[in-house]
Amino acid sequence: MMPSVVVFPSGQLEIGEFMGYKEQVDDQSPEVKAALELCDTILGKIEDLPSPAFDFGASIEEKVTGMRAWIDQNSKVTDKMNAALENMLSGVNRWLHEED
Repeated sequence: MMPSVVVFPSGQLEIGEFMGYKEQVDDQSPEVKAALELCDTILGKIEDLPSPAFDFGASIEEKVTGMRAWIDQNSKVTDKMNAALENMLSGVNRWLHEED
């Protein structure tokens, strides 16, 4: 039997029956949620970068996509990861002439 994942309104994930048992895990911490939202913000803004920033945007997209996957998979984020994400957002905002 394949495991199933269901998201409940309470914010918990329930992993369905697998080998005769069920396991519940809490949803992500506020820090992890904030980091994932920051990743999504950066990725969304990359789409608006001007053509001279193509290489920069591609590099940021690769890094943020990888960091987002790791954060989501491990349900944790480090201070250094947050700092790197903030720096990348700042760089994207500079290209878009936006204030931080």
